[in-house]
Amino acid sequence: LSFGVLMVTFGRLADTFGRRKIFFAGLLVFGLSSLAGAFSVDSGMLIAARVFQGVGGAMLWPCILGIVYSSVSDDQKGFAGGLILGAAGVGNAAGPLIGGVLTEFASWRWVLFVNVPICVIAGIITYLEVEKDIPESEVASIDYAGIAAVSVSLVSLLYALNLSPDWGWTSYKTISLLFIFAAVMTAFVVIEFKTRDGLIPLDVIKNFQFIVCGTIMFTLVPGFFTVLLYMTQYLEKFPEYSPLKAGAALVPLLFSFAVMAPVSGKIYNKLGARLSIFTGMALCTIGLLLIALIGLDSGFYGLLPGFIISGVGLGFAVPSITTAAVSSVSQSRASLAGGIIYMFQLVGGAFGLAVVTSIFTDFANNDLLARLRNAPLKLSGAELQDVSGFITGSGTKSTLEQTLGEDRFQSLYTQIHHAYISGVDSGLYFTAAFAALGALTALLFVRRNARAVKAA
Repeated sequence: LSFGVLMVTFGRLADTFGRRKIFFAGLLVFGLSSLAGAFSVDSGMLIAARVFQGVGGAMLWPCILGIVYSSVSDDQKGFAGGLILGAAGVGNAAGPLIGGVLTEFASWRWVLFVNVPICVIAGIITYLEVEKDIPESEVASIDYAGIAAVSVSLVSLLYALNLSPDWGWTSYKTISLLFIFAAVMTAFVVIEFKTRDGLIPLDVIKNFQFIVCGTIMFTLVPGFFTVLLYMTQYLEKFPEYSPLKAGAALVPLLFSFAVMAPVSGKIYNKLGARLSIFTGMALCTIGLLLIALIGLDSGFYGLLPGFIISGVGLGFAVPSITTAAVSSVSQSRASLAGGIIYMFQLVGGAFGLAVVTSIFTDFANNDLLARLRNAPLKLSGAELQDVSGFITGSGTKSTLEQTLGEDRFQSLYTQIHHAYISGVDSGLYFTAAFAALGALTALLFVRRNARAVKAA
């Protein structure tokens, strides 16, 4: 929450007061909070440290994007964006594996300790190699009302989306939080239109190409998040992979993304924004459909084509969308634009997972009940709840086998397995359709070449 909610705020502050300054401040916050987390004596201290890590991350990422995109010519922005997002892809692929190794052979604390020397090295390189930037203004005012409004609205939205699968979409808690989001976001828009130096300037709010790029990013990430969550769950629940092995199974997807991202930058310059984004979105759609059609029960090698095609699609789409979005605004808005695009990504992922979780739960439970009607073995209400909890929750195969008994579990295993696959497939079809909608949006509304709109 702290990372996502503050992204827009620090993006604007970086553009206003200097990206280099905010970057160094972010390194300090992230490094110190990592150190504090590593020395945590209880869960409260660890959670507080993680919150401040999110704050540090929210300071760093918009600055990274702003520094990169403002340091190169228009012809090099596609390649530069692909390179930096490819590096992030390598981190996404390597991070869980390195974390798993550190946790297994040293201690979970080393997952946090390792950030400290990385921050020091990053600070030294940036100090030596990145030139001081000229901020937008040394005396610009800070839009405190806008910061407060966007923070409250986004916290309400993300909290509602994350917990709606547990509470239910019609729960008064979910509805209340969504109402707070809508009301405060409306107030935020009013504030921005009335404020001269708003958190999100009007030239960004009214930029149609920028909003289109953000919308496409919103449609892209649900499929990615769904694969990351449900593929690892499936591999842990049924083939009973270890968490480390299940995470390693997704490396082909993440590695394909990391390899394709820099390449896509070169292709972006030849094809332009529209076709680059469309190609990436189309490949993601095909990859998600392949995973669903070939089936989870085909094993790792059966899933591999879908993983690779999805990864290549992400490697095309994410850098192309980001580059097109940042290029459509003034260079002085680069960090803000990067922060907002990340917000579209975060909210899209939260929304997608909330919807997919609801779809998965309904289809899996309905499939299970339909299969049990024809099964000779009958379950009590409590046993049915345990089976449903295993499918849709965090229960393990061995625990459920102990609850039902080995013979009863084996007789029900096929029904349970098919019910899980039915739920995941339904969620994947939804995310594929969502990604296809994004591809169509790119084809219809994205200009071939993104051009900056001069800042007001």
